[in-house]
Amino acid sequence: MVWLHSRDDGRLVVAPASPEGAGPAGDRVLTIGSNHFGDPQVLARTVFGGYVVGYDRIELIDADGFDRDRRQELERTAHAFVGLQVVFHDTHRVTLQSFLDARRHTVPKVLTRAGLVVEEMAQLLAAAVRGSSKVPIKELAAMEAESDRLYALALRQLMLAQGDPALARLLDVREPRDLLGGRIVGKIYEEIADLLCRAAPELRAGLEGRELPGALRADLVGHVEALRTMVQDSSRALLKEDSNLAHRVLRHREDGLEALHRTEHLLARARLPRRQTASLAIFAWGLGTSRRLCGTIAEVALNESIQSTATG
Repeated sequence: MVWLHSRDDGRLVVAPASPEGAGPAGDRVLTIGSNHFGDPQVLARTVFGGYVVGYDRIELIDADGFDRDRRQELERTAHAFVGLQVVFHDTHRVTLQSFLDARRHTVPKVLTRAGLVVEEMAQLLAAAVRGSSKVPIKELAAMEAESDRLYALALRQLMLAQGDPALARLLDVREPRDLLGGRIVGKIYEEIADLLCRAAPELRAGLEGRELPGALRADLVGHVEALRTMVQDSSRALLKEDSNLAHRVLRHREDGLEALHRTEHLLARARLPRRQTASLAIFAWGLGTSRRLCGTIAEVALNESIQSTATG
């Protein structure tokens, strides 16, 4: 059996077709030895690498043995990845198994979900700035963790698609450029979610103490709402390959620096306590950085829009 697909440039690609587009038969197994267990971060990064490059089973072996705390640590590590579970453990071996059906998660859908997580985080922060709710730090941290899971899933799907043309078609990875664009977009959503999560404690500190002037509060709300709109528009631009939406996001990015200068001016006029001023400035900086990052998603969307409409 072979798989046939016509590229945008007119080429016809012929490649072996795996059964039902499920990839190569049999589990791919990664074995990790005890030299990786001295630093928990090294272990977590190694498991991350094994997951995203497409290993179905990860065997962790330690001659000195796993105690209860380390097994629980590995269970927490597995929970950080969609479809990965601890299926076996004894004194010297722990097995992580992926139960993910790659065909069920197209890359555009995974990236759209990541964008929705960031949108919801921005919405929660906007409500907190308005004063209608407290800063939900724990909820935002859980959403940031979900963003990490989606980023790892997007990478895994892209890696699997790279080596299997039949699966790439099912995952809606149409061209080699989609591999690069998908990775960039996934990383940016993950970075924005991290920035918003880190900015939340600064917002809470900035809201404690002297009451904010109305103009300053409205300005900060404007920052968050601008970011939420940019994320929404960039996600739609990617799905629809809409250059108009992409250009609108890029205009918002260009306005970001001027908006930060306006915030600095309002903070200076407010004459708040130094710690409160610093916290709000850090919060605004996080939003400004997020807006700049979001503009890169629009650049990817713009490139895809131009390439999809090219005639020669």
